[in-house]
Amino acid sequence: MVDIVSENGLEWTKVSTVTAKRLLFEMAKEGWERYGDDDGDGGSDGTGSTFSEGDSPSGGLELLRFAEDMRRAAHTVRVRYRHPRIRFILPKINEGEVADVDAVIRDLRATGAAVECGGHGAPHGDGEERQPPKILARDAVLSENEAAFSHMMPSSSLPPTSTLNIDCTILLALISDISHLLKASIPAPPPPSHRYHSAITRQIESEVACPLLPTELFPCLCGRTLVCTPEAARRMREIVETMGTPSERTRAEILFGEGSFASASPSSLLEALRQQSAHAVPPNLQLPVHAAPFSADALLDGTRAPLHLHVAHAREAAASLALSDINRSVFFYGWDRGFVTVTSNRSVAWAMEKAIGTLLDEAERGGRGRHEDRLHLGPPMWVVATARSLVGKDKGRREG
Repeated sequence: MVDIVSENGLEWTKVSTVTAKRLLFEMAKEGWERYGDDDGDGGSDGTGSTFSEGDSPSGGLELLRFAEDMRRAAHTVRVRYRHPRIRFILPKINEGEVADVDAVIRDLRATGAAVECGGHGAPHGDGEERQPPKILARDAVLSENEAAFSHMMPSSSLPPTSTLNIDCTILLALISDISHLLKASIPAPPPPSHRYHSAITRQIESEVACPLLPTELFPCLCGRTLVCTPEAARRMREIVETMGTPSERTRAEILFGEGSFASASPSSLLEALRQQSAHAVPPNLQLPVHAAPFSADALLDGTRAPLHLHVAHAREAAASLALSDINRSVFFYGWDRGFVTVTSNRSVAWAMEKAIGTLLDEAERGGRGRHEDRLHLGPPMWVVATARSLVGKDKGRREG
């Protein structure tokens, strides 16, 4: 059990109110020779630590046993491809006052944990003792800034990069009548069934309850350069040509600055989109979306050197997941460029995280994981919880 899970699950924090007096008492029970005076060099390894990763926590100090348990637990979990970091906050201990307590703190840090103490105990120039940092109670923190609560749980979302890689699922959401029109304005279902596909009906009701563009997509996309792969753009155009309504076809042209909007300026594209939407289109939405040249095959076969993508892991992930050409293109492009990929394709995104996490675990067990810190361990992704389709599909038609 830890006290705080923060940074979307990437950091685990334990706040311990143990005092220096309590630590000294525990050390006395364990045997002073372990923490008592030594040759003055701070330990045989020169670091001042008496702990090594292979040590067993059993029979040692409770704080060190807990740190080792947390370290082991963190190594069984991956959040965005990485193991959570461990942090200890010791508000009732001042570092630099008692040598034996400092030795325990060094051992605590040797487990890989970051340690913050209440103060250093050393006086300032005015002779006053340094005061411990203020630590707010949990309820006080939440009431002071409730927005921080959204970061207290593990999540697949990421703070977006300045350039975003847009998946086909999001391109469709950006032009769909469901996203842009009020329910009463959505075109009637086409014949012969005269009813929407059940998935379309669910999306319409979801949109009434929580409009996707103003609540999730616009806040994420605005102020950032928007790009996609040629495969994503091509697939979106195929779907639009097959089943798009006239208004959806118009928005597709606006989105990419094509057709009758081929020579339109960014501000003109925004104004055209406003005319096609019941929602306020933010002025900092950067249109058009640019299709960036990219070849996943060239990366995987070694024709082109990668920028951030780990080629071996990409090959194995592609093989184990049997990724389609478009998914391989979209996710590997974001991975290689270091751009966050915005997608509502949850099944593929989560399968990729799991597959790459397994590969990273195998690399760690083989001692091959440390040098990979320079790379993006997997494609950074922002998974949108809900999707929006085009409304022109008749329930009686085949989905393919």
